[in-house]
Amino acid sequence: MGRGKKRRKVKQKLKRKSGKLVRFCLSNSSKKYSGFSNKFCYQTNIHNLIYKDAIFDNVKFQNSNITECNLKNTKLTGVDFYNSNLKKSKFENAKLKDVIFFNCNLKNTDFKNTKFENVFFISTNFDYCKNLNKEEIIIIKEYPKIDNQSLIRGPIRKTRNNNAKDFPDH
Repeated sequence: MGRGKKRRKVKQKLKRKSGKLVRFCLSNSSKKYSGFSNKFCYQTNIHNLIYKDAIFDNVKFQNSNITECNLKNTKLTGVDFYNSNLKKSKFENAKLKDVIFFNCNLKNTDFKNTKFENVFFISTNFDYCKNLNKEEIIIIKEYPKIDNQSLIRGPIRKTRNNNAKDFPDH
């Protein structure tokens, strides 16, 4: 192991001990992976991996790159993809339950014969997806507007100082 790699490993170890997030990076492996559960993955880089017949349960991917992965026959339950890149991944014959795709890149992602149950696509461009059955999913193109001012003022009123008169009660 070279000096540069040793230093990187020592820095990662110190970050883990202090409770900071350490990025997970793995690419181009021929090994078949089984998935994982109860995990928060921040800025994970997964490229060209095989998750065939894997199980993902209660996982949140945030700002992650999951590109060209094989997720055939995979079961995803309670998985959230926030601001993630899923370009060229394959979800063929997968079962998605309680899954959220929020602001994701799904260019050339294949959903052939995928079963959807309570799956949301929020602010996500799915125009270039392959084999996506739009009748089985819930599409939200933009944030809903809140017209009720009492919903907005309620939390602000609780957090402000009692002497301040910034927001009158109407």
